[in-house]
Amino acid sequence: MFCEHKMLSALFHCLALSLAGTGWALAGSSSERVSPWWARGDLEFSHVDENYSWIHRRTGITDYWKPALGIWSHFRPDGLAKCPSVPWTSGRMCKSLRQLNSSAFELLSVYEPAAMGLWFRGLLDPNKPNRPDGLLQHGYTFLQTPYRMNPMPGGVDIPSHSDYSAPPGADTSRATILQPNSATFSGPRWLPPREIARSCRINKYCEMWLAESMDGTEPEDRKMGLFLEYDRETGELVQLFRMAELALKDIDKAFEPNPSAEKTFDLAAMEQSLSKLPPSNLETVAAKAMIGGDSIERVVEVGGWGLSHARVVKQNALDGPEVAFELDTTDGHSLDDGIDWWNPSNANSKDGDSFYWNCRFKDGAYARVPKVIDPELDDICFEFGCLLTNQRGLHRLLATGSRREGALNTLVYERWEPPKS
Repeated sequence: MFCEHKMLSALFHCLALSLAGTGWALAGSSSERVSPWWARGDLEFSHVDENYSWIHRRTGITDYWKPALGIWSHFRPDGLAKCPSVPWTSGRMCKSLRQLNSSAFELLSVYEPAAMGLWFRGLLDPNKPNRPDGLLQHGYTFLQTPYRMNPMPGGVDIPSHSDYSAPPGADTSRATILQPNSATFSGPRWLPPREIARSCRINKYCEMWLAESMDGTEPEDRKMGLFLEYDRETGELVQLFRMAELALKDIDKAFEPNPSAEKTFDLAAMEQSLSKLPPSNLETVAAKAMIGGDSIERVVEVGGWGLSHARVVKQNALDGPEVAFELDTTDGHSLDDGIDWWNPSNANSKDGDSFYWNCRFKDGAYARVPKVIDPELDDICFEFGCLLTNQRGLHRLLATGSRREGALNTLVYERWEPPKS
């Protein structure tokens, strides 16, 4: 739901932009839609090595624990409808990673009870801490696999009376490093046809991550995360939660996140150690437009930003290979007719935005995600973006696909920045 107090002005302002630049008509219009730039037939995609997303990760690459402090914020529908969106609970979490060997790395997360929300329900109880310092802990080991594909918890349940056979890979999830040091998408990719989607049960969950270096000293020292969980049967959004994370770069290599009776885990002190970092500038005209609910096209126009870098990854099959196309306009490379901001708000011409949440967050992030993975929703798009620090523009991640194609098969990363002087 678009921020109501900006709706009328945004619609009138977007009219000219929609017709002239984005390639999409306003909701309800019968005008022909224009495909996004990455759908052009003249782009030359190249093969992606099956270990690309393992080799290019920045998580779990040292033999000692590397921690980061994050704020988990959990949102319900009534909070998502507000502008900016308001969480119903939030709290601190310390995430630590280390490499176990060349084909495995370990994650250990420590949460305040208020940070849990509905996360890990059935596994962790916010009222029953599992650490002596009153916090909650959960760990996981990640293993190297081709294209970082793994079986999806719960699998796929198709009614026994159906003669439909799910395609190979329908019961898998994959993690894709879309843009090294900048964007990652993780989740299942199968989109069953409508008649099957009405009756089958399948987990619908995804993570979207955007990252940057704040001072140029370490990649991904600032990360923004968006987590989505949809009901296995109804497809309705169960929970949306956000992560705003900063690397704890000054902590000694001897840091140990596992609990002990002698030492407590002080998340408040960790947060205080980050106070010396320069705050993100959210007082610019573009930032205020973003947080206040103006269209993203308007934010880009106010900022005077153009597309500086992009990477597109497509998968040819649910269990198969990926291909990629990369564009960097700062090196003088561009598409012949230029690139305008592509607005996916009418990704489904029948339903427009009625099936989507349009969310703004007070830290300069935004999201456009389905309210429900409805069988009647053919074209599906997840979009997550945020302002870059130091007034450097914004970047976004999109995951798109359709039931016609049978998959959420296209991932897009874009970075929009001021022109080079």
